[in-house]
Amino acid sequence: MAWRRRHGLILPEQEEWLLFKSGAHAIYDNFPEGNLVHPEECWVDFEKHIVVEKHGRHSLDRWHRGKKKWVVSNYVAVQFKSACGTRLLWTNFSRDGVQWMWTSREMRIWFGEE
Repeated sequence: MAWRRRHGLILPEQEEWLLFKSGAHAIYDNFPEGNLVHPEECWVDFEKHIVVEKHGRHSLDRWHRGKKKWVVSNYVAVQFKSACGTRLLWTNFSRDGVQWMWTSREMRIWFGEE
């Protein structure tokens, strides 16, 4: 199995393939204290898979627009190489246990290979 659960969170393994669920992902130059990077500037194609270099976890307070209050959110982020292979970047894999990317296992199931 290419992934594991810890404390209710899925943590992608190193070298696992992931696929973006949408083109609305934020890309950062570091995690958790990184700066936003524009995908076109760093050669990220949201329709292609990425390979996990490493993962990280971080909790932070954020303003919840629906609840209109501050809440603590738990993020899992993954580091990956840009398509040109020259930069290491980060993106959020999940927030509070809700996945924002497909794992390689989920892709195999989708294609009926598992």
